[in-house]
Amino acid sequence: MTRLAEATPFVGRTRELAHLRRAFLAGHRVVTLRGSAGAGKTRLAQRYASFQARHAWVDAAEARDADTLGSAVQEALGVEAEAVDGLASAGKLLVVLDNLEQVAEVAAELLPQWREAAPDVRFLITSRTRLKLPEEQVVPVGPMPMNGAKSDAVRLFASRAMAVCGRDLLAEDADAVIELVRRLDGLPLALALAAGRTPSMGPREILDRIGAAVDPLHDDSLDLPARQATLQAAIAWSWDLLDEDERSALVRCGVFAGDFDLQAAEAVLGAEASDALQALCDDSLVHVAPDGLGGVRYRLYEAVRDFVRPLLDVHLNAEDIHRRHSEHFASVAALDRTLAWTAHNRHHLFAILQRSGGDPAGRTAFLAATVLLARVPHLAGTLADQKQRLQQALANDDACPVVLRVRGRLVRAILTPGDALEDAFALVGDDEALVSAVHARRATVLLAEDDRTSALKFARGGAAFSPADPDVVRELARVLILCDRPQDGESLLSGLHAADDDVRGAVYADLARIAVLKGDLVAARARCLDAIELLEGPESVPDRADAHRLLAAIHWLSGELPEAASAATAALDVRGWRHGLALALRAALGDTDAWEDAHRAVGPSAPAAAHQVLARWSLLVTEPDEAPGRARTVEGRIVDVIRAMLHGSGAPSAWVVGADSRWVRTPDGEEIDLSRRGAMRRILDALVERRVAGGDALETDDLFTIGWPDQAIRGDSAAHRVRVAVSSLRTLGLSEIICKDEDGYSLSTDVEIRRDNNDA
Repeated sequence: MTRLAEATPFVGRTRELAHLRRAFLAGHRVVTLRGSAGAGKTRLAQRYASFQARHAWVDAAEARDADTLGSAVQEALGVEAEAVDGLASAGKLLVVLDNLEQVAEVAAELLPQWREAAPDVRFLITSRTRLKLPEEQVVPVGPMPMNGAKSDAVRLFASRAMAVCGRDLLAEDADAVIELVRRLDGLPLALALAAGRTPSMGPREILDRIGAAVDPLHDDSLDLPARQATLQAAIAWSWDLLDEDERSALVRCGVFAGDFDLQAAEAVLGAEASDALQALCDDSLVHVAPDGLGGVRYRLYEAVRDFVRPLLDVHLNAEDIHRRHSEHFASVAALDRTLAWTAHNRHHLFAILQRSGGDPAGRTAFLAATVLLARVPHLAGTLADQKQRLQQALANDDACPVVLRVRGRLVRAILTPGDALEDAFALVGDDEALVSAVHARRATVLLAEDDRTSALKFARGGAAFSPADPDVVRELARVLILCDRPQDGESLLSGLHAADDDVRGAVYADLARIAVLKGDLVAARARCLDAIELLEGPESVPDRADAHRLLAAIHWLSGELPEAASAATAALDVRGWRHGLALALRAALGDTDAWEDAHRAVGPSAPAAAHQVLARWSLLVTEPDEAPGRARTVEGRIVDVIRAMLHGSGAPSAWVVGADSRWVRTPDGEEIDLSRRGAMRRILDALVERRVAGGDALETDDLFTIGWPDQAIRGDSAAHRVRVAVSSLRTLGLSEIICKDEDGYSLSTDVEIRRDNNDA
């Protein structure tokens, strides 16, 4: 009997191995490992077979008919008799039929005969398609798990790379390794081929060259069959087994930049989409997975997409395929989809932006994609890119549907304030949904300008139209909350409880803020926990981070410091800034040496929100004896979070300090008047000058001399007076920029501070 030794250490696949064991223990005698090219079916079968007392390995790759398949079985059994007779006399045996897809129909006819003749023989099959036998048990073999540095796919690549280059690439550049594994879809063959390149190329260099003319996923040094020497060759092997209709469907699927649903497939492939996708899934060229909403989503593996893209470019109907794709994803109806839908389909929206033409249909598609992406700004690229796209989209939108033109101006009112809302009001007509949306955005803009009276007026006007769009309802509710009408905001939000999970989670977070403002911390905590449980998708990252931050504030206000540390660390972990805040919280809980490390860990390249959170926590660290002020600071942070949500996820604008520090304008546009506060104004002015000059912190004695130049007291009395002045500045709204360390006070280097020496 043929027994194959394992050439390399085996990694992962515990779930698949367990599935195999259960299938055979349950009495199934024909079990098929089904998966795509490069999924590791053969390696998995080798692993399972290595645990069996007796097994025979049949390489069926060269078989093309019943005779050649029977000959392969005879050779594996080491008998001269017919395959059926050899199997009948084999006794208890596991027969592995490897690479059976090209003779699947033949095998489907022979296996029932073999099975009946040899009741003690079990058959383990590897194939890209199932045999469709009634007695067949299928074990899917998909990509290896890729979730983080300890995942199976990452460990497999790292171990293979270590074997050939002798270096721990995961320790050297974990981010590049994880991204490379993700780009290769966690397919074991692709990972092995990439690892084979590591003696001469780093993971980032391999990433840069994937899909290039010189394919890094090619390694003749590996002991692989010709059909697997490159990943493209492995896919070509599957391609050759397709009929013409299946090939055409696969090429047309190449238009999808990411995963897609059945409705999108029907728009591109036509009425036959369901049957075509079923065939391609059976051939393991298209991956299907539940979408979490009761349906499924389809996806071409990255390597398969790379294979069919050139074929799509020369397809006779390529222009029609792209048009169908754009029309589906840019349809006006899509504007009413959930945030989850927008986030899942953002790859398609970006593809539309790249290819939309100058004709009316192309301009409509471009504007629709731009407006949809604005709903998930943290996934839509930089703020500058979003502004540029919007300017381009609105430059010539006369032929676009009115609803798109209005929504485009609502986005512009936030990204680039100006006359956009006046244009929007002129376009809405008697469409109550649009009128409500424009009122909500006007209220938001007025609130940013600190005109609360007018903001409240427009918020109430928008609510009067009974808006149904969850985004509009939440925007109106936030304005009402900030205009000291939390009950009105709560009433408006109550109608959204039956919405999708992402909306419901965000609503619970809003209601938690209202509960905090009302002083009901128990209800606030419960609402926060409900929100966090629901906010799971990529579209909900900002809301989930905000919910964790709010929960941290609630714990802090309740005196639960360890719980506050855990929740705040979770908030930063959601957005990828964990370590800096974790260190700051260690300082808050008594480890005073951790603050400098925290400040350095975040660094100047971190998102502005990370700096803001660190600055707020630093206040709590440096003034532990001022409990009432601390509580006010945390309550203020809750309002700041709401303001940040109103103004999107972009980085805040600079703090602006007027001549002689007579006034300060915050990033939210709020102006703080210091003209009648001489000592505080002089202290702040000195801190600004020291920050501009790049000097060290100013000591307490120096600040007392600057603040009260005509007084000569020193020691504790002087220090107390400086501390009171600084605390007052923080209470007025400067808590985010004033820092204290053992050398004195300074202004944070993590936020932009500008001088404006005009008197206006």
